[in-house]
Amino acid sequence: MAQNVLTEKQEIRLKEIREQLTAIGAEHANAWDAFVIHFHEEIRPNRGCTINVVYIDSDYVATAFLDPYGNGPFSWGYVEWVHNGADDECSCDECVAFSEEEEDELADEAALSERFGSFWKLKTVSERLSISEHTVQKETENHRFLCVETSDGFKVYPEFQFNNEGSLPTTLPKVLNILLPASDGWTTLYWLTSALEDFGGRTAVEVLSGGDKKESKTILAMAEEDASGWQNFKQAEEPVADSKDEPKWIITNTSGGYGVIKSRDGSTVQKKTVIRPVSLDVQRLRGLIDLLVQVIEEHGGSMNRQEATREVATKAGISVSELPYVITSAVADKRITASLRTNLLEVVKP
Repeated sequence: MAQNVLTEKQEIRLKEIREQLTAIGAEHANAWDAFVIHFHEEIRPNRGCTINVVYIDSDYVATAFLDPYGNGPFSWGYVEWVHNGADDECSCDECVAFSEEEEDELADEAALSERFGSFWKLKTVSERLSISEHTVQKETENHRFLCVETSDGFKVYPEFQFNNEGSLPTTLPKVLNILLPASDGWTTLYWLTSALEDFGGRTAVEVLSGGDKKESKTILAMAEEDASGWQNFKQAEEPVADSKDEPKWIITNTSGGYGVIKSRDGSTVQKKTVIRPVSLDVQRLRGLIDLLVQVIEEHGGSMNRQEATREVATKAGISVSELPYVITSAVADKRITASLRTNLLEVVKP
């Protein structure tokens, strides 16, 4: 008998198995191609092969191990799927967790879209302002335009910084020129769109757009105060020279954006601090905001900004240069309030 051919008795037994499965509701059991049959090597020539038989559909599973005479165990059971990749509404723990994470991300994106509004690409800015793309890039480098980079590497410009005629509000470039050298685009964007307690919940963008000279001066003063704080928190990150022919410099402190750097022989030079943007993913940012709120609550719900910054940075094991972004985001999420006059952070009570 040729290999991979059922014996007569195996065919009879398989027919009985198919009838049993059909009787319990296995809807595809009446079709031969619904069964997977594995033939073992023939032990005795021309007597036939022992076979393994497997049947499975969305509700049932069955197996049989039959010798050439059709003898052997037959088992079947109900299928309870742990995960079904073909089902968009799969309720396994992994899919439910993934779905909840997607919903959270969509909610975050919607909140950010409501907060920041639309963004323009480089070409759009060039067309709206009737200037070349090269000029737009130069103005961006000179901190007159606010540009941020998306997670997929695209550089875009918040539309709110341009008025209906395509030009910028008079005071905004001055604010950008203060904030951007001390931070990055996203931190500046959050600062400009954070609700300010001193202005009845209006944002800096709304205050500047109002055109009130006194209020605009106050915003400029606030920007200078925060930018100075950010710069004092940051440390120069220039690599230390390893060459034997060059002096090794040690950063001893930073002030006003410049680091006082000493060489091994004690001489000093002034060197401009290098400011690098801090990257925070959404999950990590949430955790840092929660830690910030917890620290403030441990101090009675109100705390000096500098003290909170130092304590959170120590507990999280991060640089204090990351905290201005965290504080700004916590204010935007209405978890805390931050007064630029009293320098106090306060937890918002539910």
